[in-house]
Amino acid sequence: MIVPTYNEKANIAPMVASLDRALGSLEWEVVFVDDGSPDGTAEEVRAIARVDRRVRLISRHNRRGLASAVVEGGLAAVGEIVAVMDGDLQHDESVLPELYRRVASGEADIASASRFLEDHAREGLSSDQRLALSNRGISMANRFFGLQLTDPLTGFFALRRDKLEAAVPRLSGLGFKILLDLITSMDKPRVSEVPFRFRQRVAGESKLDRRVMYDFFLFFMEKWIGRFAPIPGTWLSTALIASLGILAHLALVIPAVSLFNLPFVPAQIAAAVLSVLVVFSANNWVSRSDAMLKGARFWQGLAVFCLMSAIGVAANVGVAALIHRDFPEMVYVLPATAGALVSVVWNFIAGKAFGFWNRRTRQSAAARSSQRAGRLSVVEGKEAHAAETTWMGDSPLGKHRHLIKYLAIGATASAIDVILFMVIYNLMNQPALVAHSISVPVSVIFSFVVNARHNFKTADHMVLRLLSFVVVCTIGYMSGFGVIELARQQGLDSNIGKIISLPVVFAIQYVLNSRITFYKASRAPA
Repeated sequence: MIVPTYNEKANIAPMVASLDRALGSLEWEVVFVDDGSPDGTAEEVRAIARVDRRVRLISRHNRRGLASAVVEGGLAAVGEIVAVMDGDLQHDESVLPELYRRVASGEADIASASRFLEDHAREGLSSDQRLALSNRGISMANRFFGLQLTDPLTGFFALRRDKLEAAVPRLSGLGFKILLDLITSMDKPRVSEVPFRFRQRVAGESKLDRRVMYDFFLFFMEKWIGRFAPIPGTWLSTALIASLGILAHLALVIPAVSLFNLPFVPAQIAAAVLSVLVVFSANNWVSRSDAMLKGARFWQGLAVFCLMSAIGVAANVGVAALIHRDFPEMVYVLPATAGALVSVVWNFIAGKAFGFWNRRTRQSAAARSSQRAGRLSVVEGKEAHAAETTWMGDSPLGKHRHLIKYLAIGATASAIDVILFMVIYNLMNQPALVAHSISVPVSVIFSFVVNARHNFKTADHMVLRLLSFVVVCTIGYMSGFGVIELARQQGLDSNIGKIISLPVVFAIQYVLNSRITFYKASRAPA
């Protein structure tokens, strides 16, 4: 049994007792996967596990997600058949033997418990609105994926562990509808539905919030686009919020220039500031709503985010002003868009990379000690743990190994960049734009190849990674030249401007490459 939990302390003991009654003579174990519940859920599981060896715990911190919890719990399970149910006592454990029988006999690849085979769904759903929402989701899932199930969104099901392992590389991992993710990631699985009574919630918290709905939307988008290209939902989220920031930018700069006849550069600056606020707010309200900043923390986070975004705003204005000055016949919307693209992408990725929305929950002393020791997860009941064993894994710098390697590789690439630029600009007497256009791609190609092979060790989806690399090259190129142009406007030499631009370009490239180009989804527990 795999039971994801968050603030379910009051439900743990009753659930273990009910499983004992329902499963009778079957040999079973239950793995609770807790996402750092502040109410002491993990401590409650530990207390029961000390007297009942069938009870186990995976305690996760600064991470949250039902899909990933199910995967980690399933891969840590000992039994050949894995069943999943919620920790809120709404799922009727008495149907577990039938779910087990249908999978064990080979009658079905997946046996799922349906709320809608019999008219019991209304009893467990808290309102007519929740019932209508569930019905719309089921209808969408059936039409979109060509299914004929009464409840493809149920969180109560069973399957063989080897089927789960085979599906893991193709799972989206988004949202809380892991059954639908499994069905659409397997090769035409045979699904058998069993009716069950959906109870009222006894204790705990509902998992349905804005973030869950947003992830559900991204899940549909990822699966649909995945028919043509395997683009992760995190990339789609980046693109959506970046597009929102660009639209906000243009919504201000166009009327400012066209209707109010403001100079282009001040309008671009005001629009860039607006896009910063829009991207931060969109992240806080939707994509990071499970860790939303409120009150004083909101203003503190916004202040830090604005400081980080100053890099993107400077590059934005520099690029847009340069294009607008050198190509006056070009419609001003195009340089405004080019500048906005630079700053919006930087703003969004900076928010992700520097952890403005990291979930911080109170942890037990054992959990904090475990994290300091380098463990990635705490699995109790079997006394198993996973430790960091990679390069520098046991040192205090272990968790920053990618950054340290990237710094070394980046320093080499920057030296190549500077030498090439100065040779072409000073010795060959070529314009700064030409020198920059040659030195940057050469240095970034070097950095990309070495990082891909020796730092992040990525060898899959190389076409998409190459496409991402080209985009990062372009953004880095525009940002760097924007800084050089700003330096020239202040009366500095282009060589000095080039040196000043290096940390800006490096920061943008590292954040984009580590979070997008070399992204590797952690489908399985460490």
